[in-house]
Amino acid sequence: MKIERLEVPALLHFAPFHLDFKRGKQSLHVIYGPNEAGKSTLLKVLLDLLFGGEVEEDFKASYGGRETALRGVLCGEGQTELVILRKIYRKQLRLFDTDRHSAAQVQRVLDQWLGQMDRERFQLFFGFNHERLRQGGESLLRADGQAEISLFEAASGLTSLQSILQQLGEQTKELFDPSWRKNSKKKLNQAWQNYKEQKEAVRKTSLRADHWQEMNREILRLEQEIRLMRTGVEEKRAQVARLQRVLRVRGVLLNLRETQKAVQALGTVTEFAKEADHRIEGIVHVIEESTKQLQSYHLRLEQERDEYKSVHVNRALLQWEDAIEGLQAELSRYAEALREVPNLHSTIKQMQSVRAQLAQELAPDHGLEEVVTWRIAVVDRERIKQLADDWQEIDHKLQRCLEDLQEIESEHQEIQLEMSQLGGKRDISILRTILEEVLGHGELEEHLHEMQGQIEKSIQSLTKKLRQQQIWQGGMERLHDLSLPLNETREVYLVKWDRMEQEIEQRVRDELAVQKRLADLNAELTAFDLAGHIPDESELYAVRERRNQGWRLIKKVWLESFEDVMAIADFAGTTSLAQAFEAAMMRADETVDVLWREVKRVASRAELVSQKVKQEQLLDDLQKNRRVLEEGLEDLKVQWEKEWEASGIKPKSPREMKEWISDHYNEWLKELRMIQSLQADQLAIEQQLQTDQNHLRKAISAMDDSLEGKLLSRKEAMAIARQIVETAQGQNHKWDQLSEQQLKLAKNHSKVQQQQVIWLQKQKQGESEYEQLRVHYPFLPMQVSRSSALLERLGNFFSLSSELKKKQEDLTRIEEICADFERTASYVAKGIQEEVPDDIHWGSWVRLMGERLKEARNQAARSEEIYRRLQHLESVIASAKQDLQTQKEQLARELGKYACKNLGELLSLIDKWRESQELSAKQEALLQQLYVSGDGMTKEALEEEMVLAPAYDLIQPRIDTLESEIARQDDEIQLKAELLGKKRRDFAQMDGTRSDAALHAQTAEFYLTEVDRYWNEYLRAELARRFLQHAMGQFREQNESGILQRASEFFSRLTLGKYAELQVEYEQEIPYLLAIAKDGARRKIGQMSDGTRDQLFLALRLAFVWKHLTHVQPMPLIMDDILVHFDDERTAATLELLAEFAEKTQILYFTHQQSIVQMIPTLRHADVVAIHSLVPHLV
Repeated sequence: MKIERLEVPALLHFAPFHLDFKRGKQSLHVIYGPNEAGKSTLLKVLLDLLFGGEVEEDFKASYGGRETALRGVLCGEGQTELVILRKIYRKQLRLFDTDRHSAAQVQRVLDQWLGQMDRERFQLFFGFNHERLRQGGESLLRADGQAEISLFEAASGLTSLQSILQQLGEQTKELFDPSWRKNSKKKLNQAWQNYKEQKEAVRKTSLRADHWQEMNREILRLEQEIRLMRTGVEEKRAQVARLQRVLRVRGVLLNLRETQKAVQALGTVTEFAKEADHRIEGIVHVIEESTKQLQSYHLRLEQERDEYKSVHVNRALLQWEDAIEGLQAELSRYAEALREVPNLHSTIKQMQSVRAQLAQELAPDHGLEEVVTWRIAVVDRERIKQLADDWQEIDHKLQRCLEDLQEIESEHQEIQLEMSQLGGKRDISILRTILEEVLGHGELEEHLHEMQGQIEKSIQSLTKKLRQQQIWQGGMERLHDLSLPLNETREVYLVKWDRMEQEIEQRVRDELAVQKRLADLNAELTAFDLAGHIPDESELYAVRERRNQGWRLIKKVWLESFEDVMAIADFAGTTSLAQAFEAAMMRADETVDVLWREVKRVASRAELVSQKVKQEQLLDDLQKNRRVLEEGLEDLKVQWEKEWEASGIKPKSPREMKEWISDHYNEWLKELRMIQSLQADQLAIEQQLQTDQNHLRKAISAMDDSLEGKLLSRKEAMAIARQIVETAQGQNHKWDQLSEQQLKLAKNHSKVQQQQVIWLQKQKQGESEYEQLRVHYPFLPMQVSRSSALLERLGNFFSLSSELKKKQEDLTRIEEICADFERTASYVAKGIQEEVPDDIHWGSWVRLMGERLKEARNQAARSEEIYRRLQHLESVIASAKQDLQTQKEQLARELGKYACKNLGELLSLIDKWRESQELSAKQEALLQQLYVSGDGMTKEALEEEMVLAPAYDLIQPRIDTLESEIARQDDEIQLKAELLGKKRRDFAQMDGTRSDAALHAQTAEFYLTEVDRYWNEYLRAELARRFLQHAMGQFREQNESGILQRASEFFSRLTLGKYAELQVEYEQEIPYLLAIAKDGARRKIGQMSDGTRDQLFLALRLAFVWKHLTHVQPMPLIMDDILVHFDDERTAATLELLAEFAEKTQILYFTHQQSIVQMIPTLRHADVVAIHSLVPHLV
């Protein structure tokens, strides 16, 4: 079965939309939505579509009424489509008729496809989420890997079976001790012992009456009627159970019958050994493939031979391969030489013309031959050049010296004029020292003004604070003289005071609590009294005493024939003794009945009265204790006030005084000390101001006579002094600069004159040396300055001559290269017997030969490659023929082994055997499902039940009828049981002490009821424990081998190959599940990490689902973010496994992880995965 389409109405987060799950071969559907996107809502909608039922409160308003529909399309076997339409009807999501089917038909098909599963079983078996996965891993750890529990939990989807077994065991041990020890504390044993004691008490306190037989018969009749009615109810319950069982197993039995018919239709089936069918098919496949491959090889061999024959190789050309390659290597050089020959001829001619022109310029009267002889030694040429350069530099330096001397004279005259205007330097050292000292004292006037304001503000603030409090009323100046208690004394009083106040407050709280409790008790007692009078123990004693008094008077009359008239009159009053005694008996019986009937209320009222007395006594004690504490606190207050008498303060509590001292008094002292400190600083500043003012006046008068005797403030004196100092400093600095400049100018003037003399001497030395050189080289010019130009032209002439010679040598060399190349090419042409036409250039001919040589090489290489391929193909064909013969011989042996005439007959036998194996496995799974659904009954018994059952459509109405009859008869049994109880109590009260007997009898009945209740609880718990253990053991034996093999494969893939397989190992006859690591290490469940245990539980669950899907109709798997605790690599491995799993059944995977959506395209089986996003459908 698959879900093809789901139409979601406008509910909770969603606007109306639909999801289409019918997308070709895509069977793994990833439904993505972020947190709060409504994935859980969509999961509930899916289950509501399949199962309907009562609508949750959150969904009632969303689903609306009949106009809002939940619609979906399912697909079953044979691509049968089923349209489901559900609407709200009487708070239930019910099926409605569709265009194709009625609601009843849809329900029958759904029951058949779902295998009679209800919502809870479907979620357990086919629902996966991360919480259940984590619980499964933790349950594996709690069970310590016990194979029976682990496999059963993984198959059923249940968890914590180990805890359930422990709870059931503890429950049975708490209820019953099978040894029946007399002093046992178990509930059932104690109840039975109490019952026997009460029955013995009834026997001892009871006497028979005349109508004992009649009442006994009545009791027996009622007991018989109750037994018969209970038997009828049990029979009807058994009928209900049988009919419900028929509903559960009907689909399974029908499927099993069809499977058995298919097995019978196969007839006799030839058995094949394990993997024999795959081996035979493999042989056939290899033979077919080998035959095709051999034909392909033969065809390729013929093609290669034809190609080998078509290849022609020029062997003669290959013999001159080295010579041709050598010509090709020289070809570029030859071509370049041919291009350079005419260029060199032209260059040489131009250079000869330029050289002749230079010779004419150097010696117009002599010619080229004379200029060639004008050679100067290298040393002399360099010296002449150096003399020319030096002469130029010396001439420049001498000119610069004249300019510098004129500039120095001009500057000296300007400085002399400026110094005469300044006059001279002034001494300001004394005034500057005094000014620096005054400036170092800072802005004393502003500081003094700020300090006065701060002092005034502080005095006002402190005065205001003193006025605002009420504890101290003295002035600011008396704060230092206050005599306060010592800190240690204050702390001692504080501790005592707080402790006593806390104790008093606690007593008050206790009193209030007790008073509240007394009020509650009085209210409860009042409620008891309003509900009706309840006699207490004293009233019971009083009515018993009156009854006994009447009995004593009657015994005197009967046995002693004595009538005590006074006593009788006192007892009976105006009535007779018999009537009075009867009334006393009735009063005693009524009191006992009321006490027995209201035994719980009597006990509760007595307990309330007892509590009330205790609470009243407790309240009185608390009040006395509180008064003692209050008196002690008053004495402490008197002592506390005496401690403060010396200070004149009337103190408050120690804590308040501590806060006053900390928050007020100490702060006041700090402020007072700060004010006094500020006043002292103010006096010091005023004195410093006067001193600074006097010093400045004296210093200013010494520098400026016009200011002597003038009254100046400190600020005015500082400004004048600063101006005088700054002006004098500027003038003195200027005088120093001018003096320094004068000295520098004098030094520079002397230095320039010295340099001028030196340069003149060097100039004369250079001219003398040049004259000596002209003696050796008379063609040099007269002036040294002109010699550089002559040397430059001579250098150009001789350089050009040298370059001309080189060009002539290059021309000769290049012409020789061309001649050698052409001689070699001619020799090669004769060797290969090629005629070279006169119109073809030797270079072109060499290029042509290179191309032909390349072609010859390619042909030779191709011929060798084809030859090697021919040899390889012949070897491959021989090997393939041998392998084919071996496979044919093996197939012949298989045909003989299974007595088959041909291959088709053998393959038919294999198909028939495989079909029988699948049917057998399916039959086994159906029988297992039948065993579970059929409460362990045999198949024959279940078939007989189904035959005897009414028609399928009448079963549910019959169940409803039987359940209503059972409820009605249970009510009748309850009424008769109450009547029987009353009869038994009356029967037990048929003697003179009937009140005691009635009390014991009723207590015995109570304990008998307890025995019955505890016995039923014990039976339920013990049977459940034993049945669960038996079912788990039987299930493991039937499923262990196949499931572990498949789970091992899944677990290895989920853990990326870290674990190779799963095994079962026994310890003290208990099977445990072990994981074998890749390196052979054996790991128990407790040695695995949390994530690995989760993956093991998932592998086991998937293995059971795989087996289930192999034999029955597939069901969609619904997974809710099971990978949230997996790392990226194991997440990818799990998604790969689920993609393969989706080939067997549909999987709907809900997730909020964007990383999983991004991982889908990277999977190897990504083509079977479809992604659906909920984001576009959110409101």
